[in-house]
Amino acid sequence: MRKLWKKMKNKQGFTLMEMLIVVAIIAVLVAIAIPVYQGQVHKAKVAADMANVRAYYAELQADYLTTGTLRPNTEVPYWGFTQGIPVEGSGQKFLFDVKTIHFLNDQEVTLQAGSYFCIRVEDQNNKPVAYQITYCCTQNHPEHDLTLG
Repeated sequence: MRKLWKKMKNKQGFTLMEMLIVVAIIAVLVAIAIPVYQGQVHKAKVAADMANVRAYYAELQADYLTTGTLRPNTEVPYWGFTQGIPVEGSGQKFLFDVKTIHFLNDQEVTLQAGSYFCIRVEDQNNKPVAYQITYCCTQNHPEHDLTLG
């Protein structure tokens, strides 16, 4: 028993080299984990944004089915436009490019990882006939873009 006690008494702790190796291993693991974590957080934000854009598009389509007309100035209070900006030769009008969705029941949702824009498609008589909504990720990931309509 005395021999064991003497051995333990002489042991002072970890050496500096052992501590440096442990710190280096932890640093490597953190360097690998942080980008993976940030990528997963971004994917989650994009998924939430896409769900909100799809809900807004579904709401616009349900409103069209109920009323039989498109809302030509859905976002006018936000931007103050009375007309959309014409897209040359396409029969379309670019209405807005925003990070906040204003639902028809006055709810607002702020997009977290991108923005969306809405195009009102018009026929030859400048009568609105459809909506097209496109969501774009702010980090320019084409796999995170979404177009509805």
